[in-house]
Amino acid sequence: MNAKFIALATVVDDTFDVYGTYEECKLLNDAIQRQTDFLMWDEKAVDLLPMYLRNFYHQFINTINNFEDELEPSEKYRMPYIVKSVQTLIDGYMQEVEWRVGGHPPSFHERKTTALDGNIGSFVVGIPFLGVPGEVITKEAFQWLYTFPDVIVDCIRIMRYIDEFVSHERESNCGKGPTTFDCYKMEHKLTEEATTMKFQSFCEDAWKRINQACLHPADGPMTVLEIFVNWARTMKTFYLYINDGFNKSSNMKKIISQLLLEPFSL
Repeated sequence: MNAKFIALATVVDDTFDVYGTYEECKLLNDAIQRQTDFLMWDEKAVDLLPMYLRNFYHQFINTINNFEDELEPSEKYRMPYIVKSVQTLIDGYMQEVEWRVGGHPPSFHERKTTALDGNIGSFVVGIPFLGVPGEVITKEAFQWLYTFPDVIVDCIRIMRYIDEFVSHERESNCGKGPTTFDCYKMEHKLTEEATTMKFQSFCEDAWKRINQACLHPADGPMTVLEIFVNWARTMKTFYLYINDGFNKSSNMKKIISQLLLEPFSL
């Protein structure tokens, strides 16, 4: 489910970042924000969209709706959370389009709140846990995730901060407008090297807080905290050591091959 959603979210992200016009992006966002009385997608919203987006919209909402069929009856309460998460994600994409069309860069705080805490947080928290069995993620634990406790936000920020200083040059050259990295650099009048060092320090601070939370778990169960710690470790490898593995898949392929296919001697 996570892999399917990331594939779909990547298409949406590229639509808002590069391919869609302002009007098309706004229509797609409006369609995704519409819900029925049962807190699920409004399929009639497809009529709002230009023809080339209609098939994708159906594929998008049908894929997520089908996730519910894979859940146990006691786990179906999770779906309204997921719908809301996706809507927050897409609304964040639209905010970035608004900034780009408006022609003025947002402050670092505005950019961080949308890109780091809003966009990624809205689905990183929900989608990866959607199919986790109920005995591992109880209803209380799942609801706790959606309070966005600091330890979870810090895990999300590690991924985003690393992604920012690894890929900001490529994203800036694509005409996406100023990245979070660019906003901080301009706002504080720093060099690229100094900004990179600052973002690395943000990651270090986040790791310290995560370690503290795991040493003295207060609210969330340790089983959930361990999942997020491992997720943050994976993202660090994915973006930093593999050099932007999301956009340079050949780098990722080599690591997977070394891990699972190539023999090694003891």
